[in-house]
Amino acid sequence: MPALTQESQESRAYVLVEEARLRCERVEGDALLRQFRRIHREIGMAGLFASAELPSVSRQVLLEVARLRSEAPVAGALDAVSALEITFGRACAAVEDCLAGPGPVDHIHLAHIHALAATERLNRWVMGDLDDA
Repeated sequence: MPALTQESQESRAYVLVEEARLRCERVEGDALLRQFRRIHREIGMAGLFASAELPSVSRQVLLEVARLRSEAPVAGALDAVSALEITFGRACAAVEDCLAGPGPVDHIHLAHIHALAATERLNRWVMGDLDDA
């Protein structure tokens, strides 16, 4: 299988991060906790940075792909929260894959930081380690 180009990797990362953000919005509707809104904000920042070098037209198309993916069931997920955990894991892995790319990756480093922060907060929220402060 041929290696993905930097733009292809970033496009994939953007789709998966945006899928996570969109799934987050649905769960957030059920759990309007301040901490959960912070998780949503962090994953949103990851999407912003992951797409920083993508053409505007591509971002629009990729966002629609992410929207369609976010409406589909996630294999192995028992509920919306476990689907979110799986999706966040995939998003982080996709962003991380971009770090080894040949092009400039400063924006991907920032996307990675925000994706990891969102995932860490999500994991802590699921485990009950975050309060609504």
